Amino acid sequence: MLDKDVEVIEGTRDNGVWYIDKRRKKEEAGFQETGPAPGLGPGRTGIYTAQQAEKYYRLCNLIRETPVK
Repeated sequence: MLDKDVEVIEGTRDNGVWYIDKRRKKEEAGFQETGPAPGLGPGRTGIYTAQQAEKYYRLCNLIRETPVK
């Protein structure tokens, strides 16, 4: 995953800590922003496997087994 515009923020929801793209903040009901994600502030991008993005950062919600043509 690579997105130059991503800004990962940290917050709480459902009694847990979540990391989401700030652009999705309004979509996450009950999410309360607490600040920028450690090491992932504005303009700082990262490369994650699909599994990491889904499990730890909740930056993706679908993983395909094969590429879509």
